[in-house]
Amino acid sequence: MRPKGAVPAAKWFTLEVDGDFIVVKAHASPILPGTTLRNHLWSAVRGAVLTSATLTSCGHFDFFMREAGLHGDEAATTLEVASPFNYAAQGTLIAAETRADPKNAAQFTAEMVDALLHDIARVEYGALVLFTSREQMRQAVDALPTAMRSVVLVQNALPRTQLLKRHRERVESGEPSVIFGMQSFGEGLDLPGRPVRIGLHHQAALCPARRPGGRGACRVAARRRARPVQRTGGARHRHPPGAVGGPLPFAPKRIRRMCTATTSA
Repeated sequence: MRPKGAVPAAKWFTLEVDGDFIVVKAHASPILPGTTLRNHLWSAVRGAVLTSATLTSCGHFDFFMREAGLHGDEAATTLEVASPFNYAAQGTLIAAETRADPKNAAQFTAEMVDALLHDIARVEYGALVLFTSREQMRQAVDALPTAMRSVVLVQNALPRTQLLKRHRERVESGEPSVIFGMQSFGEGLDLPGRPVRIGLHHQAALCPARRPGGRGACRVAARRRARPVQRTGGARHRHPPGAVGGPLPFAPKRIRRMCTATTSA
């Protein structure tokens, strides 16, 4: 019997074929890891140091501490260290609103592509465009005018190392260069300075709740009237001196996507 108010476990079945046999497996997994971590990790170590740039939410550690099973633990302390990077002077964060609702994929993609072509036509150095949909990236590539095709490098058209090398060489020689890639392409990517003076993101990359644990967590949040995704309004900031950027008109009508336009100091 689960105690009242306790978070349930996600439970599901999988069906597999093993030779002549059909195998049905039952699975169960805690939706939140806190109890498991508290019983099997935190209680078994003398000390632990957790570091990440994303441990805080709205300036507080409360959400992470609850998720990690450390909320109320007198032995756990938190410290937020200021970033060594002066983002306010190095770049501009801009979000704009689309007329089309992203649920209408055809209209949203058409509007996104039109705005994207307008933005990358103004690129003087390097730019990185990330997509969460491979189909939308394909449509953006197909919509490129002939004169712009030579400027754009598309993920998987070349091996990653060769693509990045060619991008750097173009920028260093004074030519504009734009990379089209999926969200995962930007993970761990280090292109400081001119190679990425403008970063465009066509939509926020929200992790879909496809697995049973994720779907269960969303249901629990909904029952508690919590918001798994914090809604935010659009943001427009003046460019600091020397900053490069432009409006990113790829925000959906209901939840405006926060996109970035960055530049080195």
